[in-house]
Amino acid sequence: MDIHFDTAMEHKTQFRMPNSWLEMISVCELLSAEFKYVRIDLYLIKERVVVGELTFFPLAGLYPGDGQRKLSQYLDFDRKSIRPCYLTKRVNEHSE
Repeated sequence: MDIHFDTAMEHKTQFRMPNSWLEMISVCELLSAEFKYVRIDLYLIKERVVVGELTFFPLAGLYPGDGQRKLSQYLDFDRKSIRPCYLTKRVNEHSE
């Protein structure tokens, strides 16, 4: 995709697919199956695929530029299933 979140991040043109590339894709597909969007950080350590983290809002949604706006056009959130923020709910319970 031609979407860039961080304009200061340099995009390299050279990339060598590791021997475990198809396994890495398979791991990402399995882990991302239940989400509309998630970034999955993988590491390849001595030919072993290791999951680093699943990120739902890279840089807490604070990237400069229009990358997030472009990416959001691909998302369709079901607003009927929105739940109140747990912290907000707990704060309101204590204020009564």
